[in-house]
Amino acid sequence: MVEKVVNHIEDYQVHPVGKFRGCRLWDAQNGDKSEMSGARVRKAWLIAAVPVALYFVSLFTPFMAPYSRYPLYMVKCGGQPIVAWDFAASYTYKRPGDDGYGVDILTSDFFCTEAEAERAGFRRSELPGG
Repeated sequence: MVEKVVNHIEDYQVHPVGKFRGCRLWDAQNGDKSEMSGARVRKAWLIAAVPVALYFVSLFTPFMAPYSRYPLYMVKCGGQPIVAWDFAASYTYKRPGDDGYGVDILTSDFFCTEAEAERAGFRRSELPGG
C-alpha cells in the first residue's frame, strides 16, 4: 500500500515555482495544449456576449422596450409593477390583479406604487378588461 502511495506521489513532479504537474497552469506553461486556445476562448465570450448585447438593444427598441423592461421592474419593485399607458392622452394605469393588467406595445411606464403613478400624472383605469 505504501509503495502505491509513493509511486503516485512520484508521478507528480514539482515545478520550481511550486505548481504540481497535472495543474492546468503548469501544463499550459510547459507545452500541454489541453487548455482552450485563444480562438476558442474568444468564441465562448462571443456566444455569451451576443444575447446580453441583444437584450440591451431591446431596452431601447420601439415595441420591444416594454417587454424588456418589465422583468427589471419586477426585481426593482419586488413583485409585479403597476403598468401605465399614455396612449391617446389617456394617462391611465392598472395594478396587478386588475382586469386587463399586462404589458403590451402601448405600455409607456412602470411604477412600484400607486402614489408614484399618480405623482407622474396617471390615474387608475376605470375601464374593465382593457
